[in-house]
Amino acid sequence: MVLLSNRCFAAAFAGFVLGALPLVARADETIFRDGFEFGFQVLTPDIVVAPGEGATYCYYFHTPNTGTMGIRRWASTMSAGTHHMILYATFDSNGNPIDFQPPGTLTQSSCSISSGSNFASWIYAAHNPNEDLVVPSDDGSGTPLAMEIAAGQPAFLQMFVLNTGDTPITTSALLQAEALAPQAAFTRTAAYVTYNTNISIGPQANASVQLTCATPAAAKFWWVSPRTHKFALTSRVINSAATVVVNTDWEHPAAATFSAPNFLVFSSGLTYGCDYQNPTSATIHTGESESTDETCMGIGYFFPAAHSAYCINNIGPL
Repeated sequence: MVLLSNRCFAAAFAGFVLGALPLVARADETIFRDGFEFGFQVLTPDIVVAPGEGATYCYYFHTPNTGTMGIRRWASTMSAGTHHMILYATFDSNGNPIDFQPPGTLTQSSCSISSGSNFASWIYAAHNPNEDLVVPSDDGSGTPLAMEIAAGQPAFLQMFVLNTGDTPITTSALLQAEALAPQAAFTRTAAYVTYNTNISIGPQANASVQLTCATPAAAKFWWVSPRTHKFALTSRVINSAATVVVNTDWEHPAAATFSAPNFLVFSSGLTYGCDYQNPTSATIHTGESESTDETCMGIGYFFPAAHSAYCINNIGPL
């Protein structure tokens, strides 16, 4: 495990840490220009993936920032074998930060976005070896948007690893958070996630699901994307009768982005839908397994936000 934070680490040390691993920082990474900018990075332990293996791992940690940060950009690098990853922050039912597992735990067991009454809040996802998410620098009034991360926030990276070759491979992932300067004013933005729990696709059958969720009051969206697993043919997000985004590649979900003054406002709720084809002899249900289950989600980043929000089926925002 490697956790680095703030300007107090020299660029030479960062280069040494990365040089020992099968990951290299991108040449255009602001966080590595002239030493560290405000922010932090998290490097997962190595995972050995057997030939033909497809599995979900979770790596639990605390963010290494010592004060609250407004994150203006997330970036990630995944080495070969990491198919995609999702960053979650974890909270109890009252919204207080809480650990799902001890920091430093890497596990396949209990690798879930919920734990009793506790819940995980979607922060960032990556589906390509090198990817980033840039938060808009203007909320329409000249104030930047940012995602608020508390000091030492409990979090985990959920990683789907896949080896289609004939020999074992070793993989890992690097997450980087680029922050606004301390004390800088920002408008808080967070994720709104819709989730369908009632998917059922019969053996050798096709199926479609579609639901509509109310959105948070006065919410403006700057990024929207659908999400599924591998049995999906298409997925979509709709605003009234207008299609916002359609995806036909579950491995690389399409996203629609918006900026000032033309942020997206859902006039009659966020509609999310998915179409599936089941080539197997078993019924496929909603679940977290990328290999045997399915999901249908509409995900967006909105503001102003006091916290992230969810909609289960069509009940929300929660």
